[in-house]
Amino acid sequence: MDFIAQVVNFLVLMALLTRILYRPVTQRLDQRHQEILRLHQEARDRLNEAAQQQARAGEELAKAGERARALVDRATQEAARLRGEELAQAKTEASQLLARARDEIDRKTAQAARELQESFVSVVMAATTQVVGREIRPADHQRLVEELASGLGQDGRGPA
Repeated sequence: MDFIAQVVNFLVLMALLTRILYRPVTQRLDQRHQEILRLHQEARDRLNEAAQQQARAGEELAKAGERARALVDRATQEAARLRGEELAQAKTEASQLLARARDEIDRKTAQAARELQESFVSVVMAATTQVVGREIRPADHQRLVEELASGLGQDGRGPA
């Protein structure tokens, strides 16, 4: 009977241990296992998300580099265009200045020729007065001046 009592005791103890300890421990172990699986899945998801963010950041960085290169290219083209415009404007201004200088030189040359002609006429008239021995009347003087002026070329260098 001792043996039967020991077997009954053993079975009761096994039933109590199973009910009190084994089931809660197994449930807790299952819950822990599920928690570990969930955390592992979250870690994988976060790793995938980080990889995607890294890929997006790389793409955005590449796009930013392309935009920067395009901006530099546009700035270089704009600078070249402005340099060309400034050069063209400087050439135009230089041409205008040169034209004004030529006009001024032509005007001064013409003025000097007129002054020289007037001086020449005065010297000729003075010499004529001394050669002729009498003073020339104003009408004769005017006629001689007109004849002499028409005999000189347009540039004041002598007969044409």
